[in-house]
Amino acid sequence: MAIFKRGKIKNLLLECEDLLKFKNYAQAKAKAEEILSIENNCPQAFYILGVCEKNLDDKKNALLYFDKALELDANLKQKILWQKLEIFKTLNRLQEALECSIELLKINESDDEALREKGILLFKLGKLEEAENILETYISINPNDETAVVAYSEIKHKQGEFKKAISELSKLIQIKPSADEAYIARGKNKLEINELDSAIADLKKAIEINPSQANAWLLLAKAHKSKNELDKAFEAIEKAIENDKKLKESYLTKIEILKLLDNREKAIEVFKSMKKIFENDCEVYANYSKFLIECKNYEQAKKEAEQALQINPENIYLMSFLGMSEYYLGNFQVSLEIFEKILQNEIDNTLSLKFKALNLFKLKKFKEAIDILNKAIEKSSNDYELYFYRAKCKEELYDTQGALADYTLALQNSEYIEAYIARGDLKFNKEDYQAAILDYSKAVKLSNKNPQYLYKRALAFHKQNKLSEAYDDLSMALRFDDKLVEVYVLRGMINFSLIKYKEALNDFLTACSLNPSLNEKLSKLILACKSKL
Repeated sequence: MAIFKRGKIKNLLLECEDLLKFKNYAQAKAKAEEILSIENNCPQAFYILGVCEKNLDDKKNALLYFDKALELDANLKQKILWQKLEIFKTLNRLQEALECSIELLKINESDDEALREKGILLFKLGKLEEAENILETYISINPNDETAVVAYSEIKHKQGEFKKAISELSKLIQIKPSADEAYIARGKNKLEINELDSAIADLKKAIEINPSQANAWLLLAKAHKSKNELDKAFEAIEKAIENDKKLKESYLTKIEILKLLDNREKAIEVFKSMKKIFENDCEVYANYSKFLIECKNYEQAKKEAEQALQINPENIYLMSFLGMSEYYLGNFQVSLEIFEKILQNEIDNTLSLKFKALNLFKLKKFKEAIDILNKAIEKSSNDYELYFYRAKCKEELYDTQGALADYTLALQNSEYIEAYIARGDLKFNKEDYQAAILDYSKAVKLSNKNPQYLYKRALAFHKQNKLSEAYDDLSMALRFDDKLVEVYVLRGMINFSLIKYKEALNDFLTACSLNPSLNEKLSKLILACKSKL
């Protein structure tokens, strides 16, 4: 009887092997279960059941069967470790997959395949230095392994060694010209060093090899966007989305392209589509809220952030955009409380420090605002806005010299128009009119002749008795905006000084028609003009 059972089991195991070769997992599973009905502790049957369940997509049961097989027969360990490694990778349980690769190397330290898996898994887990050393060793033996070389190039990309990554990928492409992933990775690195035409050539080659490569289309769109070839960029990003409707970065890139095309309505439509595709994805809501803030649609930005915070109440980015929305809506105390809550968890969050200070400034708590700005500047000394707002606080505290110094610091690494204007105003008030004119001139140039800035410069010219220059600035300001009452008044006074009484009268009368409350104030000047005619 025992001999018959053993013979039956042996035949069933052979049948299972044949069925597995032809990927007939359902029948192989049935045969393995038949074996266990004869011999309930057959390790090979449990192993076969594990393989079948793994391929029939019941990973949980597969792991249980593999564990049972290993418990019954330690000689199956190597085979089982490989099977479990694949399952853990599929389930994105990367640490457990890594542990399998380590165990495999303990069994056979010269197992190149296990070494490869260990290196790639370390890379995916963010352990770049360990991964780099292992993959270097592996690639020296297996230079044509596309996955390993691309993973190694990604490490170099993250380390900012773009040329080294390009060099390694070029070696692989020479050996394996059909390596589409290598062309994509090389194109990506070339984008980083602004070799745009060469990057485009690589990405087009990848697409030629495999037209369904969504990542290649995405990077091609980015390359064309960098060259300001927006029509080509849009065409490429549409292809990226067509080939992978779940690639979130493609939608975000499409939105960036639409913004450059000044098609914000279409960009909003894309965001709405993303909310359906990536349901409850806080990153989508955060980007949408940010976009709405850029569009100055603060109420809707607030709603989007609030909605997303119901999904993830502790998301710092969403809290930040909610706080910013409240700030721009003028709810300074509410905004302050939001940023204070963020800072309880992230004490060095520069954005939160900045907006906390801005809210304190709006609430007229200038000394407290300066203290917070000092902390923010320690963390981000190149942020010109921090110096600008500290200067504003110092102005309110009558620290003119400190304010001037901070406005100058704000302008060291930027051309921040508001800082030129604010510094010009301080210099104007100190009667340093020539220095004020220099700052106003910079603001006029950067703003493409903003009429308010032209008016400020005209005031400074007027103080220097440079009436012709002042007149020219005022006339130019009115060409951009013919409703500026103060400009008509000042030009009228200059015309009067230049003995142009008719022109002066016209300016004063226009000012009064735009603002009737000036009738009494300008009445004497109007009479004086009429008496001279």
